[in-house]
Amino acid sequence: MQSKYLRIFMILLLSSCGGSGSSGGGTVVTAPAPSPVAPAPTPTPTPTIAAPIATGPCPQAEMPWRSFDFRRGMAFPDLAEARVEPASYDAASGVVNVPVVLDRQTPVTVILRVGTVDGSARAGVDFQWTNRWVVFRPGDPLRQTVKIPVVRHVEGRSFTFQINQINGATGANNAASVTATAAATPFESITDCRRAGRSFLATGTLAYSLDRSSFAMSDLGSANAWATSLSYGRERFANEETGLYVDSTLPPFRHLDPTFRWTDEGLVLHTEQFATPIVYNGSTYRQSAAMLDGRKLQAARVTFGQYEWVAKLPDRAGSWPAFWLKTDRGWPPEIDVFEGFNYQSWWKADTFISSTIHGGEAGKRAFMTGVVADAEALFGISGLTTGFHRYAVDIQPDFITTFVDGIEVNQVVNPFPGETWYPLMDVAVRAPGDYSGKSGDMVVQNFRAWRN
Repeated sequence: MQSKYLRIFMILLLSSCGGSGSSGGGTVVTAPAPSPVAPAPTPTPTPTIAAPIATGPCPQAEMPWRSFDFRRGMAFPDLAEARVEPASYDAASGVVNVPVVLDRQTPVTVILRVGTVDGSARAGVDFQWTNRWVVFRPGDPLRQTVKIPVVRHVEGRSFTFQINQINGATGANNAASVTATAAATPFESITDCRRAGRSFLATGTLAYSLDRSSFAMSDLGSANAWATSLSYGRERFANEETGLYVDSTLPPFRHLDPTFRWTDEGLVLHTEQFATPIVYNGSTYRQSAAMLDGRKLQAARVTFGQYEWVAKLPDRAGSWPAFWLKTDRGWPPEIDVFEGFNYQSWWKADTFISSTIHGGEAGKRAFMTGVVADAEALFGISGLTTGFHRYAVDIQPDFITTFVDGIEVNQVVNPFPGETWYPLMDVAVRAPGDYSGKSGDMVVQNFRAWRN
């Protein structure tokens, strides 16, 4: 959760720009696409069949990063470059298959949002407006096609096909022309050799489970208790956080509402706007944040294995909920299983998800890579602030894989083999002005850790 807002930015409307790539594994998120234009009531041409690009068994993917020197999490393989390529269609095609290509095997999940933009050929008149997601996972073939239905053929007319959002890759050639021509050599749809997304499965031995009867916490934590502070205290200035990590069981904060309490739904992490500002270590605070840090919680330490939180997220503007992992050697490294940037005006707390890893050491980040995406559009998942959902990670020597509701959302080659992790769960606050309205509370119904 360290300064990630510096690497997340917005792209303008899908139909009005060519998109923008993010280098070094950064992530971007786009505004929603415009509604499709209804196609004209013209007959659908009969498609012709061209020779397929890929036939026979799926080829074995080369994975060059297996011999890469990660330097204990200080280095990471170069990301692939994503691009779309020009295509053409003739009068009898009925469809046009536009290539989407990576230039090399990817060490991370690549998620692209691609779509059509009118040119001399227009959506609903010449072709069917298209806006969809394309996913490349590590080991997948480097070439896919996106099928666009053709409504009519007018020689020489063209439209643009472009990448509008890019996660886990760089992107130079973000747009390509799709042209109607009698001399077209259509691409057939590529045989789908992509790996299906994994389903979350705990394969280790259960080492820790959050339980109301045995739950314990203290200022600094212990072998059996969560810490209610970070290893360096209750303040975080590097992220421009405005919330003070309080614990209402401690003398300076006993006049506040309970920071942590159990209800029938689960463990509540409460944040609020103070009725009266609090002065702490010479700084004035107007909001509280809530932290449970497992740095001393021995049963929850995992080298290889799985973590899973079942939680309902806050939806208050300015809240910053996260489930994440650190090691005893400080920051970085870091694995963000999930975090919600509710302090960003474009963030949709009910449907947006984010998962990131950070490499480096001694307070200096050497690289980061991750995904920011709309879980509803990609996976049919919504209601993150109104119901309970599962946020999980599987850490193995080869890959770190994150999941939401058991569905794989991101996979990254593991640059930290052999590191032992401990969990943190918190609601940070970044609200320079008012921090009120909706809910600033996160409810954790369950948390478990398994060791392989």
